[in-house]
Amino acid sequence: MSSKTVGIGDRFRDVAPSRITDNLGYVIISIPVTLLVVFFLIPTLYLFATTVFPREASGWYSFGFTLEHYARLFDSPIYRQYLMTTLELAAVTTVISVTLGYPIAYWIARVDSPAMKRGLLLMIVATMWITVIIRAYAVQVVLAGNGILNSLLIDLRLISEPITSSTGYLATIIGMVYGFLPFAILTIYTSIANINPKLEEASRNLGASKLQTIRHVVLPLSKNGVAGATALVFILAIGSYVVPMLLGNTSEWTLPVIITEQVNEQMNVPFGAVLSVVLTGLTVFFFLIAVKVLGLGSSELVGDTPEGETDGQ
Repeated sequence: MSSKTVGIGDRFRDVAPSRITDNLGYVIISIPVTLLVVFFLIPTLYLFATTVFPREASGWYSFGFTLEHYARLFDSPIYRQYLMTTLELAAVTTVISVTLGYPIAYWIARVDSPAMKRGLLLMIVATMWITVIIRAYAVQVVLAGNGILNSLLIDLRLISEPITSSTGYLATIIGMVYGFLPFAILTIYTSIANINPKLEEASRNLGASKLQTIRHVVLPLSKNGVAGATALVFILAIGSYVVPMLLGNTSEWTLPVIITEQVNEQMNVPFGAVLSVVLTGLTVFFFLIAVKVLGLGSSELVGDTPEGETDGQ
């Protein structure tokens, strides 16, 4: 009986590590899947369900079914205006960020000194370490009526009275570009850095100017990075909350600001959920456009260039 017991124990010790090894992959993958289900899927489904819950007179909601919150969204032009403002701010921010980011990314990618290149990239990344609230207040300090910009222009006698203010459309756009420009630079930089510099040298040797080389050689080869930066900045800008809240007037408020106002001040959680669903739908819609219509994959969305495209072969 003793030998039988020892035999079963030996087989258990031989089989157990093997089973653990075989199932280790399932154990590891189950952790992020569980977190995704608990903290994303279930809250998202509950968010969708909340959109049809009736609102109580006390300001909260009860379990039930109604479409009045969706009807309010489509019947009220003010919320359609906020939706258009959100898209407009995101589009303007994207155009400015990509336009400014491309020459900066090109310059950094073509810096000869590796140490200087690392320093410039570190400076770009360091701006992302500053919290968005501090950056927003920095914009206010510069653009305020008695701020740095107006004081300098008045001292130089270029203007007689302040031309900017600490809040408004201009301040909101500058604040959003300040926040999202690093994303555009880093995405485009990765794409340009993968272009073989010998292609530019060949273009210059054939008589093309610097501008012609950038237009006909560098820009076409870095189009994936430009498209990736455009998609990334636009999707991020749609969800911008702090900058429009701090730097914008009521007319510059975006959907995230309105959602917060509906939930925290109006105590209208179901209508806030409807606006959240609209915002989520917009984000998914433009992401699908970037992936399907523009043909962007994961590598293009981070500015990488397909291998072999830039080697001139």
